[in-house]
Amino acid sequence: MKILFPFSIIIAFLLCCSSCIKKECRLAGFPEFELPVTLSPALDTFKIGDTMSISSIFEDVVYERASEQWYRLENINFFPETAVFRIDTLDVLDSFSEFDVIIPDQYDYYLFQYPSSGRKALIGEYNYENNTYSLEYQLVPKKKGLYCFGQWSSLSVLGEGQEFEGQCCKKKIIYTYCKVNDGGG
Repeated sequence: MKILFPFSIIIAFLLCCSSCIKKECRLAGFPEFELPVTLSPALDTFKIGDTMSISSIFEDVVYERASEQWYRLENINFFPETAVFRIDTLDVLDSFSEFDVIIPDQYDYYLFQYPSSGRKALIGEYNYENNTYSLEYQLVPKKKGLYCFGQWSSLSVLGEGQEFEGQCCKKKIIYTYCKVNDGGG
């Protein structure tokens, strides 16, 4: 028994390390892709009626943080999501009711309510045309308050049809980070 346990750990480790490695693999570990997002105007305070424009437009060659390399990600479903949280009170579950949400018709992005929590978020997908991803929408505050805005991509696993050159496994966990205003706020 004393020998079997360490031996089984070593076998499991070797299987995990060698199961997906391909000759063309350039990316070890979990990919961490950066997606640019622009909030305009870049203000820390907005007034009732101000228009906040949010856009995420980028070519399909995307920067990966861990390897510090660029990868062509053609027609990947990133599953973007937007949330707005009111942080000056605990009794508001639906912060989106305090904003007008304007989404141009060409985008598959809509307000969704999670059944388990009642939380609302904008979810959908980027448009992908001519090697470019795009998503644009606007938020207009209707009530005074202190809010936190969040934009992220909920992509966590690449499945069939979600491959890219240089990846090590077809079904691998990946992370995406939305970098707002090039990290300037």
